[in-house]
Amino acid sequence: MSKYKVEGFPTILVFGADKESPFPYQGARVASAIESFALEQLEANSGPAEVSELTGPDVMEEKCASAAICFVSFLPDILDSKAEGRNKYLELLLSVAEKFKKSPYRQVSA
Repeated sequence: MSKYKVEGFPTILVFGADKESPFPYQGARVASAIESFALEQLEANSGPAEVSELTGPDVMEEKCASAAICFVSFLPDILDSKAEGRNKYLELLLSVAEKFKKSPYRQVSA
C-alpha cells in the first residue's frame, strides 16, 4: 500500500498505460459516477478500432456473434479499384469504427 501512497479507504487508483504511475479517482463515490468514469477510461485506453476482413464463417462468428448489430461492408475487388482505392475504403471504415468504438456493434468487410 505504501508503494501507491494509499492513506485512507476507500481509495480507487486508475492504472492506465503507465502501470507504474496510477492516478487517484477524484469523483463521487456512487456507483453511477464510478461506472461513467470507468467507461470513459475504457474508451480512452482501449486499443484501436478494427475492421476485420470477412474470409469465412468463423470470422463472422468470432467478430459478430456477441454484437447487437454487425455491419458488413462489401468493397470493390482490388483489381477494380487498385490498392489505392481499396485503402481509401478501408481508411473510411476505420474512421467510422474509431468514432463509434464504444457502441455495441461490430464491423467486417468483404
